[in-house]
Amino acid sequence: MKKLAFGALFVGLLSVGAAACGGGSDTPDANINLVDSATGPDAQTTECNLLTNQGCATGEKCTWIDVTADLGKIGCATDGTVAVGGACTTGQPGETTGFDNCVGGSYCLGGVCEAICSQSPDSCDPATSTCSSYAGLFDGAPVDLGVCDFLCNPGKQERRSDLAANCGVGAQGTPRGCYGYVWNSSANPRIDYACTPDISDAQVGQTPSPLTPDGNPYLNSCDAGYWPYVNNFAGDVTQVDICLAFCVPGESFQGSTANIGGLVGSGFTCADRGAVTTGTECRFQHIFDGTPDVALNTSGTCMVVGDYLADWDNDTNTPDTGIPSCGTLPQGDENNPDGNLIWGCAPWPAALTGKSGSAQHQMIARKLHQMYEQRSHR
Repeated sequence: MKKLAFGALFVGLLSVGAAACGGGSDTPDANINLVDSATGPDAQTTECNLLTNQGCATGEKCTWIDVTADLGKIGCATDGTVAVGGACTTGQPGETTGFDNCVGGSYCLGGVCEAICSQSPDSCDPATSTCSSYAGLFDGAPVDLGVCDFLCNPGKQERRSDLAANCGVGAQGTPRGCYGYVWNSSANPRIDYACTPDISDAQVGQTPSPLTPDGNPYLNSCDAGYWPYVNNFAGDVTQVDICLAFCVPGESFQGSTANIGGLVGSGFTCADRGAVTTGTECRFQHIFDGTPDVALNTSGTCMVVGDYLADWDNDTNTPDTGIPSCGTLPQGDENNPDGNLIWGCAPWPAALTGKSGSAQHQMIARKLHQMYEQRSHR
């Protein structure tokens, strides 16, 4: 499964970026991680159940206990009083102190109590949240567990349920960012974006940090508003992970390019986010997604599109080419999806809500995901 990372006060969509993809099931990729410094890889098992609270005495809860700064376990501890969504604290590491003051069935993540959830099936409310997995957290549980992080729009970094800025955290808990999580399906890639603790200062063009033990970025290894991705697809050019900027896109096509670098006046163009390299364009986020969500039409990614060379026409007899500039493409719509729509230069049509993209659109999304799969398994 994909995991996030906890940082000094917290972390982690992912090992290499929001779009890593793995096997052929509709479950999160095991190689994408989020990070949290209060947990470690050597978790101990226990008989109590984090989801049902069974196995603990009255007045206790089944929870994650930080035994030391690097070692944690699942065990019974005094039940807390802070409800889901409330501000919480965690005691100093220790068998009798290293747990939070959240009510049973929830966990203190970045200063906020969040419901503990199962990954498959996702037990969170699908209208508002998704079950995110964090590196080292709940290790030893018999099933894959996480916490219910709020869904969000990465372009403006706002919580989707109420459009709260900065993922709705503010002074309560650690700063948060909107990061992507890929739910893998080889035929139909889908991405969820959720509010996650922000534990990195790396911005556009900089090296993501922290990294997994294997040297890959976590999903939240970039500052809020940025996410880890490779800098190019060219086989003869050194390829490294960098932080790309999220942006608010506007439609652009041949003869209409005012919004090619992001929606003018939005405050979230590529230039506003520091992405000013020649050839940078703000692409609607659905270019990475096999089943686009119209709710994400306010979100895009700043890319130097010519650097991503691939066999985009699926013809091995022709040379690899870069992603075409929006300024060279004809305008398309739901009845004629070819052209600027399939290349992320136009918003996903409401008429196609809940429907997969065209065969070419899905091919583009798969190729963008294949790079994550190759790198996240190195």
